[in-house]
Amino acid sequence: MNVLEDNMGWLNLVLIVTPPLLLFGIGYLIRFRKMYWLISGYNTMSAAKKQKVDTEKLGVLMGNMCFIMGTLMFTGIMLIVLGQAAIGFIVMSGLVPVIIYILIAAQKYDGNNFDETGKMKTSTKFAIGAILAGLLVILSFVSYMVIQGFQPSAVTFDQTTLTISGSYGQSISLQDIQSLELLEQLPVIELRTNGSAIGERLRGHFRLRDVGQVMLYLKVGVPPYIVIKTAAQPIYLNLETAEQTQDLYNQIDTAWRGAQ
Repeated sequence: MNVLEDNMGWLNLVLIVTPPLLLFGIGYLIRFRKMYWLISGYNTMSAAKKQKVDTEKLGVLMGNMCFIMGTLMFTGIMLIVLGQAAIGFIVMSGLVPVIIYILIAAQKYDGNNFDETGKMKTSTKFAIGAILAGLLVILSFVSYMVIQGFQPSAVTFDQTTLTISGSYGQSISLQDIQSLELLEQLPVIELRTNGSAIGERLRGHFRLRDVGQVMLYLKVGVPPYIVIKTAAQPIYLNLETAEQTQDLYNQIDTAWRGAQ
């Protein structure tokens, strides 16, 4: 619960619960209140085309699928927030087959997709194929970003430069470092302004209470934390274990003093 309580403001909490709640709400309105105009595609059809759609069965399908997607999203997000990132992403990956199922299953309730012989039109098959291809591209990109987010930050340096690789990585001249310290407790994280937060791994631009804008390369809950202060903004980083972080601090401190 520390990650949830200490590292997320009320705004982040609202952002987390809003998408699944919207899905639950839309599912209820379509399934039980018969607001079929909420179904994408159907709401833009002409009156003549709407006559060929079995709105009752389509509404049941879309409503139920919204409930399922909302449950998967809420469960996955909460698992990630509570530090079970791997399980959370596995749960959320269930959205992909659900979306594919919707794309395929919804077609049989739309008579506009079939010709006079009852066969699905080529144009409809092409459209479904294009959408599925787009989903695969998006899924591949998201999977890559997730895998990158799970990787620990790699820190290397030579006689003049400290380099943090990976997402949001950067290079820092050792001569630009103004101070170096080791903290046992991380200040409260108020806001993520432009970064990633996958489980307990935080990277990118964040705002800390009583500190302001900083760059984080952290695994939260594994002190100590190295603080590198430059003219631009402070940098907070650590490694997988306390021993590794302490050893890295000693190496940076030696290199920094040698560069002065």
